[in-house]
Amino acid sequence: MGEMGNVGFAADFSENQKFVMLASPTEWDDYAQELYDAALLLWEHREEQVSSFSHPLKDGLTRKSFMSRTFILLAALSIENLIKGLLVAQEPSLVANGELGKKLKHHKLKTLFNGVSEIELTSDEKIFLGMINESITYWGRYPIPLHARHMETELVATNEIYVCYKALFSKLQNKLYLFLKDGWDGPHDMKLTTWRYAAE
Repeated sequence: MGEMGNVGFAADFSENQKFVMLASPTEWDDYAQELYDAALLLWEHREEQVSSFSHPLKDGLTRKSFMSRTFILLAALSIENLIKGLLVAQEPSLVANGELGKKLKHHKLKTLFNGVSEIELTSDEKIFLGMINESITYWGRYPIPLHARHMETELVATNEIYVCYKALFSKLQNKLYLFLKDGWDGPHDMKLTTWRYAAE
């Protein structure tokens, strides 16, 4: 049985086992944390450049920070990584046979979250999840969608958005920790024995 750690691949691991290492719940958590830290760094500099702009789909001027879209994109991606980590923690077969399972092959945050058990979202968190979703596939990365019928105004980062994001990230990460702290049995005889954050 293989045991996962933070070292390079051993020569005797199969391709499927290496895939499980890179797709394990702890890896999703690591990426989520990196994205979260980057988002918070941007937030700290939000007042350095603020502008007002007009949008073809909205009357009047909108005031926003230069980092608004990027902050929300990073936030959305970090939440997506945590949700997918939770799904893999609960259903290890999603990373079997060297391929991500169908449940993981999209960016629809609400649909992804509906597959996670034992977590209840507040009404604000549910609204937030829906609001940030389009940043991943549309306005967080590109100026226009694939079709004109999908055009919409972007979400502007506010203090309320920031507070809700931090609370949701913490809730999801804490639940992932509880799923994994006593170990995780992955496919292809790969096993995570115990998992603790460095501060513990």
